[in-house]
Amino acid sequence: MAKKIVYVDMDNTIVDFKSGIKRLPKLDIKEYNGREDEHPHIFTLMDPIKDSIESVKELTKNMIYMSYLQHLGKMRMLGNKK
Repeated sequence: MAKKIVYVDMDNTIVDFKSGIKRLPKLDIKEYNGREDEHPHIFTLMDPIKDSIESVKELTKNMIYMSYLQHLGKMRMLGNKK
């Protein structure tokens, strides 16, 4: 049986984007003003949205779904590639 594909956007679905912006150093805020999503470490600064991580894990647990995280058109597959 073919696995169904689920695409999960990261911005404000899995992570709280504004929480990362609030944690950027002031110099970086000035440099990346209006394009904060281009900061190389922005996602490491973000808080996960309540229950989002557990929800994605549940989707991938039995490998019924091939799950992909997506940000700005870039995708990363979660779980096993079988």
